[in-house]
Amino acid sequence: TPMLHIAFHAASAADPETLAMNLLLSILIDGDSSRLHRLLVEDEQLAISIGGFQFEGFDPGLVYFYATLPPGGDLRMVETRIIGEIARVAAEGVTEAELAKARNIALAEFWRSAATIDGKAAGLGEAAEFHGRYEKLFDLPADIEGISVADLKAVAASVFRRNNATIGMLYEPAVEDE
Repeated sequence: TPMLHIAFHAASAADPETLAMNLLLSILIDGDSSRLHRLLVEDEQLAISIGGFQFEGFDPGLVYFYATLPPGGDLRMVETRIIGEIARVAAEGVTEAELAKARNIALAEFWRSAATIDGKAAGLGEAAEFHGRYEKLFDLPADIEGISVADLKAVAASVFRRNNATIGMLYEPAVEDE
């Protein structure tokens, strides 16, 4: 099964750009209604699945996309479609409705995590380590609400540049006749 991996250099966890990227990734890859799933899996049926994540740490991280194609799938076509869609986001932005949905998902995840002792401890530790003080955890809902469509467009333009990407393709080589 052919696989495509695209990684973009991104900011560290402490950078304000990282929260905006998390919301943008929700729009692009979270669930069956995400832009890239609808485009590549549902509409064009070029991929079996699409996913991704943002690696966050002390140092600059990565925004990572991966796609699994059907046997014999066209890796170059899927690469072109992913790069094209994220370039479109960088040029045109996202809708207010998409941002509202991404905010709701992020806030639900925050409150769901805050409902457990483990979630509270992890959140407090991450806030203290990555943002310098544990109290930053309590600012997160307001920070999420404060992100605009312009912020998402700006982070897309900053990160999703072709010269900022590493692309890997896994494919089955052609079998030669003996």
